This record gives sequence, structure tokens and C-alpha cells, in this order.
Amino acid sequence: MVFDNKLEAAKFRFFFNIILAIQVMFIVLYFMTMVPAELILLRVGFTGLIIGYLILLAKKPMYFYLRDDGSKITVRFYFLHPFFKKLKAIEIPKNQFVRYEIVSSMFGLRKDLYLYVKNGASEYMYPPISISINDKKMIGNIRKLLSAYIRK
Repeated sequence: MVFDNKLEAAKFRFFFNIILAIQVMFIVLYFMTMVPAELILLRVGFTGLIIGYLILLAKKPMYFYLRDDGSKITVRFYFLHPFFKKLKAIEIPKNQFVRYEIVSSMFGLRKDLYLYVKNGASEYMYPPISISINDKKMIGNIRKLLSAYIRK
């Protein structure tokens, strides 16, 4: 079974690029205009865009791919910001997977998936994976899939 959020990821990348283009446009207009009334409007618009951009960064949208590969679980993910793209992949043997957690933070704006494996007597946690751009149905399906693999 495979879960990925290509469509949602493409929408967020597009939205990030639009915000960046509008910010550049506001900066250019700011330096080209010297009329005080237009400067106030440009400052308010630019401040609104910066706040919106910071909210998107706080949400930390990620491309997320989860696949059942028989004896292992493969997870691939990366941050959707145009400049900070670092591809990561995790392969977890099903016999070592012990639990998972989905934790909401920032007033429910961000949801992170934590995966835990047990190797010997120690339990290890992988870095959090943001699943905040996924809808409730997909998060429910991810819960069902991961719950089936929990080693008791």
C-alpha cells in the first residue's frame, strides 16, 4: 500500500512561489514609489505577506510518501520550501517497528508523525515528519496502516 501527497505538495510549492513573487514585486514597488500614501499601502501589504509566509513556514509542509515494501516500511519526505529542499528516506523493518505518534503543535496548525523502532533493548525515535498538509482521511489511513504493524 502506498500513501503520498503529491497533489497537496504541488499546491503548496505553487503557493510558496506565488508568495515569493508577490514579495519581490512589493519590494520593487516600494523602492520605485515615493508617494507617502502608496508607501503606507505597500508596507501594509508587505507586512501581511510576511506574516502569511511565516505561518506557512511554521506549518512546515512536507512531501510525504509511505510505502509497505513487504518486510519493511519505506518513508520518504522533504520540506516543500523552494530553497530548503533536503530529501530524506527512512526504511524500517516491520519486526523492529514498535509504535508511532501523531502530535499536534502550534495550536493545531502543525501535525508531526513520530516513528519508533526497537533495536535490542533500546527504543529509538526517528526525526518528526510533518503531515500537516494531509487531510483527515489520509491521516486516518496512515493510522490504520501503521497500527497494523505495531509490534507488541
